[in-house]
Amino acid sequence: MTKQEHDFYWNSYQQVLLYLKQETNFKPQHIVEWGAGKSTALMAKLWPNAQILSIEHDKIWYKRISDATADLPNVTVEHWTLEQGKSKGYASAPCWRGTQYDLAFIDGRMRADCLYVATQWVRVTGLTILHDTHRESYLTNVDKLLHWQNYPEIRTAVFGNLPMMETFKAQGWQNEHSNNSSL
Repeated sequence: MTKQEHDFYWNSYQQVLLYLKQETNFKPQHIVEWGAGKSTALMAKLWPNAQILSIEHDKIWYKRISDATADLPNVTVEHWTLEQGKSKGYASAPCWRGTQYDLAFIDGRMRADCLYVATQWVRVTGLTILHDTHRESYLTNVDKLLHWQNYPEIRTAVFGNLPMMETFKAQGWQNEHSNNSSL
């Protein structure tokens, strides 16, 4: 992947998060994230009062992100293993806490399973952000869950019942505010 391609995909969800912070009154208190990385630090910076649970399957990446976020008191990074495509608790990790989340950010493995868990544990007033929706391999099972059509130009999908969802649509989010991100 070239730097330009990397920046394009990174910016799609970065811009969604920045929009939420700068243009809405969305103030999540509890965030769950599958797939730790740059987004972990960004969300911690945008919402320093939110408790962030970041779930990572890769042991080396887990260590790297844990070290990078060690000085962020609102971030907890946990390692959950995957074995031959089986979750071993990875997708269901948030369920064990009994916490309802205001924001679920899905950028890790087993996205359809994580999306299903998000439908059960994200508050009615919350949001779920699914990144890399342009990747066909990720959409195979997600399509079945959401009954949506695969649009290759979509990079990030946002789901939720917040009044701001109409604001996203009314402002032409896909064309004006992001590099082909969509809701």
